[in-house]
Amino acid sequence: MLYIELLTAKERLFMDNANKIAYLGFIQNVINRMGSNSFLVKGFAITLISALVATSHGKYFFIFILTILFWIIDTYYLYQERLFRNLYKNVINGIEPDDSFSMDAQKYKNEVDDFLSVMISNPLSFFYISLIIIFTIMMLASCGLHS
Repeated sequence: MLYIELLTAKERLFMDNANKIAYLGFIQNVINRMGSNSFLVKGFAITLISALVATSHGKYFFIFILTILFWIIDTYYLYQERLFRNLYKNVINGIEPDDSFSMDAQKYKNEVDDFLSVMISNPLSFFYISLIIIFTIMMLASCGLHS
């Protein structure tokens, strides 16, 4: 403790900046991980749903439910990413103290869109509604071929 008291103002400022940079790095890593998870969910959804459409024989309701479940999982990752982006912004603006290293982004729930709004946001709704439309066209074409 005595060592910290002996630090000059310049050295204290350097340590504060180093702490802030490290803290922002931690938050940025979480944001990157959420983005990567969202990307992986989309890839897995396309792969699994395509395989199930190709191999299913009249079990299309299950595939529709699976698509909705992937949509919900993807929404969760995007929602978390938005919370952590808010935490990042608040650390930069000095609202969140950078010496706390708190990773509790849930306290910013009131500052971002709610879960349902995130679910119907452009990035997610466009992808999953397109997937459902393509799946429906394939289902109708398949039913037409079997008749």
